Amino acid sequence: MKNYKIVVSRYNENIEWVDNYSERIIYNKGDNYDGVYIRLKNFGRETHTYLHHIVNNYNSLSDYTFFVQGDPFPHSPNIINDINNLIVNGFQKNFYWISDRIVESDFEYKREPYFVMFTQLKKAYKFVFGEYPKIETFKFGAGAQFCVSKESILSRPL
Repeated sequence: MKNYKIVVSRYNENIEWVDNYSERIIYNKGDNYDGVYIRLKNFGRETHTYLHHIVNNYNSLSDYTFFVQGDPFPHSPNIINDINNLIVNGFQKNFYWISDRIVESDFEYKREPYFVMFTQLKKAYKFVFGEYPKIETFKFGAGAQFCVSKESILSRPL
């Protein structure tokens, strides 16, 4: 059985739902939380939290990591079932969306105007990967909630 970790990016949400999982890390950017957590400055939303976790645990990642918001339910009402199904039935792929709404857009943002706020996405991609994306469209899971394998993360240098 593959090991896993649930990484929760919390601000001030009630995260009792994650209490059922022993393999979790809570990154807290909000008010104090009664449980065990790692304090982060309130900067960069959940993507900053995810990147922080990857960078600081690059050499000790779990086989699979779930990256979720503190209140994932508006974007993923079935997230608990989705997480449990992967844990119980096993991981077969390197990447899973665990958002119920997956949108696809182009880099001109005609297909999904919401993404017009990400006008620097192509430049950010080039900064990270050293080249512009070779694709015309991209997919995004609402709420930025997904599960990824260590193998996928380690396929890129730190």
